[in-house]
Amino acid sequence: MADNPVAEIGKYISEEYSKEWQRKGSLETRALALATANVAMATLVTAWIDRLKALPEISTGCARILMVLAVGMGLVSVALSLLAATMYTYKSPSAAALRQVVEASEHQRRGVPEAISRAYLGQLLSARQSNDKKFALIAWALGLLVVGAVISVTTLAIVTWT
Repeated sequence: MADNPVAEIGKYISEEYSKEWQRKGSLETRALALATANVAMATLVTAWIDRLKALPEISTGCARILMVLAVGMGLVSVALSLLAATMYTYKSPSAAALRQVVEASEHQRRGVPEAISRAYLGQLLSARQSNDKKFALIAWALGLLVVGAVISVTTLAIVTWT
């Protein structure tokens, strides 16, 4: 058993919080990369339309509906990616809140470190929840990018080679 369990808990919370900050940076970088991939896909599809002279064929009928759907999916994917790349505020205990915890627990010296650890544990949980939201947005954005790309490329292939 540890000599000071409160110190061990504090160390654990600190390490986990540091990991969440790293995860946050990684998710935001991936979100920006996904937004860039959307722009690259739109550029490739536009170049393909121009190169194959397919604009008259895709501007009518079912092909037009499918291309509008694919463009819409791309736009939503970009929006979700940029939303995931924005800063989420992590809830953290303020100095005033910690002071209140200490003053309220003054008669129970042993309860002060535990109460402070609980406050920082809340901060860790807030960080994890924010990062989970970012991950979900990125997953949806990636799904929309892939489906939109498949729709647009398939529509162009069918229209061009029929």
